[in-house]
Amino acid sequence: MSILNFLTFERLSQWGLLPSGRKAVASFRNLEDKIYEFYLKRKNDKTTKRSKNIIDLIIEEDESLPEDNKWTKSEIVSNINLLQIVGADSTINATTTFVHYLAGQIKLQEEIREIVKLHQNNNGDIDLKNLQDSNVFNSAVKEITRMFGPAMTTTFRQITKTSNLGKYKVRKGDQIFVPCALKHNDPNLFEKPFNFDLMRFTENNLSKVNK
Repeated sequence: MSILNFLTFERLSQWGLLPSGRKAVASFRNLEDKIYEFYLKRKNDKTTKRSKNIIDLIIEEDESLPEDNKWTKSEIVSNINLLQIVGADSTINATTTFVHYLAGQIKLQEEIREIVKLHQNNNGDIDLKNLQDSNVFNSAVKEITRMFGPAMTTTFRQITKTSNLGKYKVRKGDQIFVPCALKHNDPNLFEKPFNFDLMRFTENNLSKVNK
């Protein structure tokens, strides 16, 4: 997914819904070039020790991939933009909300603290890949995302066959918008959907989620 598609300017311009979108597309292409230029400069810098910032983590991930599966320029820039710019406020809000709800669950606080400590090395850095394998930690992240999903609140779908959707008739080729928040709070899919349950997505409870 490119930065242009993510921000929808290119698509809106193609549909004729945003005539001035061509200027916006040109601006974002220029931004894409600048971000990638900075990325390459950082990647080729062999004198400065890398840290756990977004760009260094992306460089580390890309270098671990086989040559035939390296990230493209568009993928690299999209991830930097998404995580550092677009996703910054969403991440802060989600983290703050997580701490707020966690404040009332002392036992879970202790469990998550032990999980984090388990994946710290001697320097105090956390091995995120191993941390993501934690059943409880994974469940907590998924529940936060379910209730307070960042950024993408709707998704596009194109109808491939004329059919009825409830009382509405949709034609082949129609574009529809699916609000993710509606599904995330649907009692037919999640038991007590407005209750914050950090254990909802653990292995033992996953069977209760109506897929």
